[in-house]
Amino acid sequence: MSSKFHHGHEIYNGYKLEHDKVVPVDANGNVDESVKVYDFSITKTCRKCYWR
Repeated sequence: MSSKFHHGHEIYNGYKLEHDKVVPVDANGNVDESVKVYDFSITKTCRKCYWR
């Protein structure tokens, strides 16, 4: 849940919100480029196409 990031000011479970994107971070709080993040968000329009 994005509210756990407190508008990008806190790290939650090794991730942080940066420029409206969730990015993985290392123990020092630096962005960890070796970890891939996949976004499986389903919009209302997409949901209506599949689940009527």
